[in-house]
Amino acid sequence: MANNLVETEKTTDVPLTLRVGGQAESVNVVGQSPIVDMTNTTVNTRVRQEEFERLPVGRNYQTLVGLTQA
Repeated sequence: MANNLVETEKTTDVPLTLRVGGQAESVNVVGQSPIVDMTNTTVNTRVRQEEFERLPVGRNYQTLVGLTQA
């Protein structure tokens, strides 16, 4: 790669060959089915503090029901 002239405002081609190296990293992915309780029909949800704080002042806490996904 020696003796390559590089000039401004011109394209310079540099012939080179790349070789494949060894494996440096590996990723293992393990999946699992979520646990579903088939005997319980309760629906729960959580309301983040930011959502709670966005409620207009003077409203009833029951307006939170509209924020939940059933």
